[in-house]
Amino acid sequence: MHEVVPAAAFLLLGATVGITFRQLVHPPAPAPASDSDAEAATRARLHRHASQLALVQQLTADPAWTSWPAYAGVPAARRPHHLMSGPLGGPRAAGGYQRVFHHRGTGEVVVVVHLGRAVAGWPLVVHGGVLASVLDESCGRAAFREWGATGVTARLGLQFRRPAFADRFYVVRCRARREEELPEEERGKRHYKVYVDATLEDAKDGHLCVVAEGIFVGGRGKTRPGWNGLGDGQSAVDLSTDQF
Repeated sequence: MHEVVPAAAFLLLGATVGITFRQLVHPPAPAPASDSDAEAATRARLHRHASQLALVQQLTADPAWTSWPAYAGVPAARRPHHLMSGPLGGPRAAGGYQRVFHHRGTGEVVVVVHLGRAVAGWPLVVHGGVLASVLDESCGRAAFREWGATGVTARLGLQFRRPAFADRFYVVRCRARREEELPEEERGKRHYKVYVDATLEDAKDGHLCVVAEGIFVGGRGKTRPGWNGLGDGQSAVDLSTDQF
C-alpha cells in the first residue's frame, strides 16, 4: 500500500505536467462560429490551395472524370446530423475542402480532402478514427455506384503505415474489385456484395499513410427512392448517384 500511493502521485503529476505542456506548446485555436467570416475565409484559402494541386488540375481537365463537392446531394437540413458534414464539417476539421472524382469507365473514385488541426489526436497527427471515417465513406462511393443500389459497410480493415499529419491535403483512391479478381465462391455477387481496395496518401509527397480493404453489402441492385446520402439512422448510403 505504501508503494502504491507514491506511484499514483507520480502518475498524477506526470499526467498533469504532460497535459499542461501540450496546451502550452500546441494550444487549441478557438473554433470560429459557423458561417462566420473567418470560416468562409479559411474555406476560400483551402479551395485556392487545392486548385493548385497537380492531381486536382489533372483530374479536372480529364473528361473521363466527373467531380462534385462531397455531400452536395445531401439536403442541408440533414447535413448537421452526419458526422463528416456536421460535427467534423468545419474548415478546421474535415470540411474545409473535400472533392470527389469519379472515373466513368473504370468506376475508380478519388477523393481529395483537407484534414485540419481540429481532428488531431496526438498533437498535429490526425486521429485514426477520422481517417477511418474518410476511407469508409470514400470506399462506399466506389462500391455500388454502377448498380444503383443502397449499401452498408459490412467490414473495413485498415493498415496504418505512417502518421497522417494535420493541416494537410490527402488523396484517397478507391477501386471496387472486378469479378475476375474475386475468389470463385464470391463471384456473381457484385450486385449486392462488393470488395473495395483503397489507400490514403499525402497529397504533397505521395507518402502512403493508410491501406484499406472494405466489404459492402446492399439491396441486391434495387434502388431506393429519396435523397442521395445517408439514411435517417446513418446506416445506409444511396451510392447510385453523383452527389454523395
